Amino acid sequence: MKFHLKSTLHVFTNGLNQAHKCSIWLVACFFALSISAQPRKTTHILMLGDSHMVGYFGEHLQRHLHQLGSFHILSVAIGGAGSQTFTVAELKNACCGFRIRRTWADDSIGHSSPVRTVAGTLRADFKPIGRTWSRNLDSLMAYWQPDLVVVELGNNRIDNHAGLLQKIRKYKPYIPIYWISPFLRPGLQSRILGIQKVLKTDINARMIPAWDLAGHDTLSTFHMSSIRARRASERLARRICDTLMTRNSALFFNRQHPKN
Repeated sequence: MKFHLKSTLHVFTNGLNQAHKCSIWLVACFFALSISAQPRKTTHILMLGDSHMVGYFGEHLQRHLHQLGSFHILSVAIGGAGSQTFTVAELKNACCGFRIRRTWADDSIGHSSPVRTVAGTLRADFKPIGRTWSRNLDSLMAYWQPDLVVVELGNNRIDNHAGLLQKIRKYKPYIPIYWISPFLRPGLQSRILGIQKVLKTDINARMIPAWDLAGHDTLSTFHMSSIRARRASERLARRICDTLMTRNSALFFNRQHPKN
């Protein structure tokens, strides 16, 4: 049954003088406007990645996503990481540095201004990271409560992608997962197949191609120059946002448990 404001108010104001009628109409209009103006929940994005996300690429990607949508974004990147790195009891900086970046939807971030770094170093210290959320993925998910998870892993090795997916699904079975594919480097096909094997049985996970964005990957600390990373991340951010709009404006592809 539909609610018709005008006809309903006519019943309640019948017999009242003009001043009382105007007062009731004003209150009703303000009430209707307040309902229609209720803000939508800002989307929380959690990004998990390796040294590509630690470096220029990760910073530019977070900036571009921030500029394209209303997102609160937390990125946790560990140099040398694979999927197994994020499934253990403690997340550790055991290879070549880490970065934790956080941006709020109302932050003012210009084209060249830095993205806020919460914690990070470019050297291994073999210490746990993430004191705010008890240093493991389970508590990280509970702390940030993401609506979307972006994974950038699989460049270093093919290890326990299924375990990582299971941990994310433990938090929310139907949460969308966008898995950024490996970059162009030797063994690319086997790396992609390792990820596809896991994602093909999950109706709420998608791979976002990245192998065509930055040319041949390097083994330097940041993998690519800032200029090349900026261009690649801008194109990737648009792919992510375009896929979000194509799949479902509310972000949730299908509120079902993934297939076994």
